[in-house]
Amino acid sequence: MSLLEAYKKYRNNRSAVSEYMEQFEAENNIEKELLSAMVKSDTALYHVMERNPEKGTVLLKGVTSKSDDIITLVDIEFSKSIPLNALIFTRLIELNGFCMSSGLVFVFKEEHLQFLLKRSKKMMKKVNSGDESIDRFIAYFYLNRSDGQDIYFKHID
Repeated sequence: MSLLEAYKKYRNNRSAVSEYMEQFEAENNIEKELLSAMVKSDTALYHVMERNPEKGTVLLKGVTSKSDDIITLVDIEFSKSIPLNALIFTRLIELNGFCMSSGLVFVFKEEHLQFLLKRSKKMMKKVNSGDESIDRFIAYFYLNRSDGQDIYFKHID
C-alpha cells in the first residue's frame, strides 16, 4: 500500500489508517497515539522559518494557515540540510507538542510561492476526487516533478 493510499478516504469516507485502527488493537499507548495522529493529519505547504541541527528541529509556518502559530518539526537529517526560507509540502503528524512528517516531503524555492498557490488551485479543481487532501497531494506531486528542488539521500552505516 502506498503512502497516498493509506490516507485516502476510500470506503465510507474512511482511510486505510482508520480501517486498520478499527480492525486491529494497538499494541500500546504509543501506537494508539500515533495512529490517531495519522488519522487527524493533513497535507499542507509550509515555509521554513528556522532550523536547529543541534536540536534536530525545523520551525515551520503554514503558508495558507490563518494562524501565526509556529510548528516544530522534529527531523534530525532534515534540520541539517533544508535551506532556510524554502517551502515544503508534506503531511505533518502532531504528537504531544512536536510534529514529524509522514516521510514524504516536496521542497520548493521561496520565490515560487505565488506560482505554487495559483497552479495548485487549478490542478486541484481538475483532479476533484472528493477529498481535498488527496487533490492537494496530487497537485503538489506534479508540481514537485516540474518545479521542485532535488533532494538527495545518502546511506549512513
